[in-house]
Amino acid sequence: MTAAPRPARAADTAASARAGEQRRDAVRTRPRLRDTLARRQHTLTSIMAAGLLLGFGIGHVRGFVETGRPIGLGLAAQELITAALFMIRRPPRRTTTSWKAWGVAIVGGWGVLAVRPGGANLGWNDSVGLAVQGLGAALTVIALLTLGRAFGIVAADRGIVDGGPYRLIRHPVYAAGFVGATGYLIQSLTPWNVAVVGVTWCFQVLRMLAEERLLAASPAYAAYVRRVRWRVLPGVF
Repeated sequence: MTAAPRPARAADTAASARAGEQRRDAVRTRPRLRDTLARRQHTLTSIMAAGLLLGFGIGHVRGFVETGRPIGLGLAAQELITAALFMIRRPPRRTTTSWKAWGVAIVGGWGVLAVRPGGANLGWNDSVGLAVQGLGAALTVIALLTLGRAFGIVAADRGIVDGGPYRLIRHPVYAAGFVGATGYLIQSLTPWNVAVVGVTWCFQVLRMLAEERLLAASPAYAAYVRRVRWRVLPGVF
């Protein structure tokens, strides 16, 4: 006849079963927790970025009201459009974890917000600069509407977009941003603004390369790169 288990051994068995169930619960809960944290991070960064861009746009509109010089209105329009897209962009499938890529994206994406109205009023530069900014804003609208909810700041996979201007160059939003920044410099040519735009664009190039490294593992993106050779300026880069 088999002896009944001793009370201590039965208690150990019950405790072990409870511990096993707790481990299984933790394993099931961990992915949900990661998803929740990712969604909250996405929402928080979207709100912060939209707020910064909105502040830049409002500041330049206020400057126009106060001085009568339309410095930066086209560039401000670009940033206001970008701010709106931040609020509706889709969460990424995958985002870089490299702190260098994050730093490059922050400086490249927001560095232009450091430009300030100034420089000589030559009579022609306000109108010409505003026209160039208007062109940049129009190109930005076309590129961003094509990109839609796949828009982002840091290197991430939100799907491959290959229509519209993306059939001609791989980074039309950045190209349009450069046009707008050039228009700003025509209006407001100061050593500070030249330095800001120059540094920002060095980081923008690094940002493009970081995005392409993250997407390189995608067969769809590899095929896209073979079809569209140039990043921002056909025949040059």
